[in-house]
Amino acid sequence: MSSHSAIVAFASLRSSLVNLPPSITALLGNSHVPVQNVIVEIATAGKNGSNAAVYAGWTGFSSMKHDFKSGSNFVEVDPLFAKSINISEGAKVSLNFHVSPPEAQTIFLEPVTPGDWNTVELHAQFLEMNMLAQIRAVSFKQPLTIYLSSTATASLLLSKIEPPLKEGISFAKISANAEVIVAPKVTKPAASANGTPSKKKSVAGSLRKMQDPSPNYALLRAVTLPHSYFDDEIGFEFENSRDNRNLAIYVDSEAVYSVVKTSQHAMVSVVNPPLLKKPGPVQIPTPEGQAPEEEQRQPATKIGVDVVLSDAIPAGYVGLSPRLGVALGVPNAISTIVRIEQAPKPLSRLPRKLFIVPFADATKSDRNQIKFGGRTEDGVSSKELQGLLEHMGVLSSPITNNLRLPKVPSTALNFGGMIEFEQADGWMLPPTSNITFELKQEIASDIDVGALEEPTENLNLCGVSDSLRRISKAVRRGSGILLTGSSGSGKSAILERIRYGLNEDLIYTFRVSCSDFAEERIPVIKDAIQKWFAEASWYSPSVVIFEDLDKLIPEEVEHMDSTRTRQLAEVFIQSAKATLDLRSASLLATASYKEGVHSFLVTSHIFDEWVHLKAPDKSIRKEIIVEALRRHGLSDVADIDVLEIADNTEGFLPGDIMTLSERAKHEALIRKLDNGGKDDMTLQQQDFDLALKDFVPASLRGVNLQKSTVTWNDIGGLKEIKRVLLETLEWPTKYAPIFANCPLRLRSGLLLYGYPGCGKTILASAVAHECGLNFISIKGPEILNKYIGASEKSVRDLFERAQAAKPCVLFFDEFDSIAPKRGHDSTGVTDRVVNQMLTQMDGAEGLDGVYVLAATSRPDLIDSALLRPGRIDKTLLCDMPSYEDRVDIIRALSSKVELAEDIALEDIAGETDGFSGADLQALMYNAHLEAIHEIVDEKHSGSEATGASVKDKGGKLEYFQVLLDFDRNLIDGTKEVTKDAFASYNLDSLLRKMSAPKRAGAADSTSHQPVNKNITIRPHHMAKSLASTKPSISVKERERLAAIYHEFISGRSGEMPSGTASTDVGGRATLM
Repeated sequence: MSSHSAIVAFASLRSSLVNLPPSITALLGNSHVPVQNVIVEIATAGKNGSNAAVYAGWTGFSSMKHDFKSGSNFVEVDPLFAKSINISEGAKVSLNFHVSPPEAQTIFLEPVTPGDWNTVELHAQFLEMNMLAQIRAVSFKQPLTIYLSSTATASLLLSKIEPPLKEGISFAKISANAEVIVAPKVTKPAASANGTPSKKKSVAGSLRKMQDPSPNYALLRAVTLPHSYFDDEIGFEFENSRDNRNLAIYVDSEAVYSVVKTSQHAMVSVVNPPLLKKPGPVQIPTPEGQAPEEEQRQPATKIGVDVVLSDAIPAGYVGLSPRLGVALGVPNAISTIVRIEQAPKPLSRLPRKLFIVPFADATKSDRNQIKFGGRTEDGVSSKELQGLLEHMGVLSSPITNNLRLPKVPSTALNFGGMIEFEQADGWMLPPTSNITFELKQEIASDIDVGALEEPTENLNLCGVSDSLRRISKAVRRGSGILLTGSSGSGKSAILERIRYGLNEDLIYTFRVSCSDFAEERIPVIKDAIQKWFAEASWYSPSVVIFEDLDKLIPEEVEHMDSTRTRQLAEVFIQSAKATLDLRSASLLATASYKEGVHSFLVTSHIFDEWVHLKAPDKSIRKEIIVEALRRHGLSDVADIDVLEIADNTEGFLPGDIMTLSERAKHEALIRKLDNGGKDDMTLQQQDFDLALKDFVPASLRGVNLQKSTVTWNDIGGLKEIKRVLLETLEWPTKYAPIFANCPLRLRSGLLLYGYPGCGKTILASAVAHECGLNFISIKGPEILNKYIGASEKSVRDLFERAQAAKPCVLFFDEFDSIAPKRGHDSTGVTDRVVNQMLTQMDGAEGLDGVYVLAATSRPDLIDSALLRPGRIDKTLLCDMPSYEDRVDIIRALSSKVELAEDIALEDIAGETDGFSGADLQALMYNAHLEAIHEIVDEKHSGSEATGASVKDKGGKLEYFQVLLDFDRNLIDGTKEVTKDAFASYNLDSLLRKMSAPKRAGAADSTSHQPVNKNITIRPHHMAKSLASTKPSISVKERERLAAIYHEFISGRSGEMPSGTASTDVGGRATLM
């Protein structure tokens, strides 16, 4: 664009952006250039006649000042910004516009003064959130003015740009994803004699020349050393000295000069939030026969320490030695606020005796082990106590009365303790004369003092890098995050990893186990919630973590009193919003699923991010298995087929895999013990095979998975349907690497429809066995509920269970009763079920590893939206069996019974035209019963005595012949009970003898008549069965269903009903 002249006018814009003249605004608006891409070059005439150019962004608005008489254009600039670039009001400038400027991906800034650095550090979060709203362009020739609050501003200079600017270009636009790095600018400390700054020096040598007003204390944020945030040099010195066992603070000289002056010692105490009270001591019952102590002794809260000066400590922070952290009750302090005061004079007269008071175990009931005097039952003498204290470094640093001591396992300080002076109070320098030590009666501790432990391990987590990145980024900008996932999905491990990263950046974190407060009274929980957020604000920047928030504030349950949950939700939202709005803390909560927490928490926008943990795929499971073995100290996995284990753990969560690895380790230990302990402790493939046996992952516990013994060989005919089922259900799992490269969406829904008794349900039963998939069967009425939302929740839970059990087949029997056409239900229950199923089957997330298999005999009644691609991808007709199919079905059925050789299956198939698969099964069963009755009658014919004896036992069992044609074959109700009882007894006796095992010995073989165990079906049995068995589907019914199926296949159109109710006489009114 060409150059435009304008006059500078001041306006309170509070940014480095400008308002342009209306004529230029209209020109830019017509060119459809985004406001963010416009960089305005403002050129002014210098004293020597040269033009000096500065660069600014455009607000998107027009200037409000006009001069209609002269026709001058005005550009409005903030006064503070104009002052920083040396432009006065009324100055004439030339405007040039750049709509495609170069972009800066990384900019390095440096404060102009140390005061600017302090202001930027104080408002770092505000700067991160609002920088692009104030500055669009950067240049090496002009300072940047940042408006950080209503009264605070800061000036920054550009020191470096990445990527570097091309030759001849002196400015760049800040990219929307740019990284901004601000270098600190602090006042340099006094130099040593050789001109170089001293990293570690005495107070007397470095503070004597400094003069400053002297407040009586300093408040600093404490961090327990060693810590990676501090300079490497202090970390090296710290690790390679005995300072880590002394009571010392590490601080910059400027931070404490006004307090400690020239002293080498100071008093340090922890400043707690106003709303938080220190917990009282745990009361331990006093043993019988012993008087209680008059006053409960408490560890000292103000402690005398050595002061070590170091320039490596950032301004505003103080480093604590590990033992000092324990002594103050903050063993792993991060951003804990401490008060540093000038130390009073130490004791001039040292006490002759120091008492060691151990802390008691709160779970210990017998306190009689430790006794008064110089020794205990364990034989701890004064010299031994002195050696223990010297080893801990207690005697080489200042000692304060009632100083808390850390835990030292397997000693008198197994649970920690404290030092008591004899008839003295205050603090003393390290003792130089001989002092005796005595072990006193143990007392209760106010807190768990902890041992000198390393920080939490940086856990190596697999497959959650994206989730970690999202959570870490969100908590650093002061947002709320909800992390969901089922038990064992890795929520706790992610929290530990996030806490580790935040502690490395000196961000205070604390966890709240909500399950511990689930049964507390409402007033107690309300006070606790307010205290939690008050603590988060006190230690700002901080992150408060609520673990299992759905246990504390669950969702409302219908037809139950939800007053408690609603009150807690309102208090939580109020406290959380007050904290988040100030950007003083971030919120991180975990729950089993998003709908498990109260709806108020979700709709109130306190959670800006929602991260859900899914079950890991095969590649991630492989990484988790290797990591689990590494944690168990078994890094050698050469003899283990990790890929096979990953294949066999489909649907397992990380917690399940960790448990599985522990079971495998136990199996290896058992194997080693069985071999006499000679084998090495190495895992083998057989250990994992044994561990997998009968192991049920947590996600499948309580899930009703059907198991079936039906195979494809048990089903005759339906060859094409079997092929499609295998192609859809088995191949994606069996040939997963091939299907993974398929760019198209795989088929995941099948509908089996056809005549009753044609094998739809038995096909679904065979799928569970043949395809190696988990199988969940649902009957129609199981998921229907009259209450609003209950049916939808049942459908949602059903698909979640299937997702947890993947690869899984969901089988809906009588699908037309679950998902009929919408608008024909007076209650609206099935309409809501259909809507929920549409969302679940083809939602935004899709079905991963879950297949839907539905069966119905009336596909025309199913809602048409479910039959579209993406939901039910393919429909399969289970037709009436043809002649070849009937032969195949009879052959499959005859494999379970014994047929005579003179029975021709083809003849039977020819005589059963119109029979369904169920009819043919009934035919074979009836023939089998005929053969059984014949054997019974032959064996006991003419046996009147046996019949008389059976009379007394009449009615033990009763057997009936299965007759499907009930209209023609009515059972005569006048049969004599004696005849039925006689036949029942004979059949029962025969079956009992057939199942009895053969007994060894010739006497047994001669004493019993041989029994023919094989019941053979002969032609006359089959003929008798054919005469009594008729088709279950009449010709008229078959023709009606055939017309329905033909209309379903070829007669459907893409038109949907208009939704208008019928106006015909007798027409059915609907809710559409």
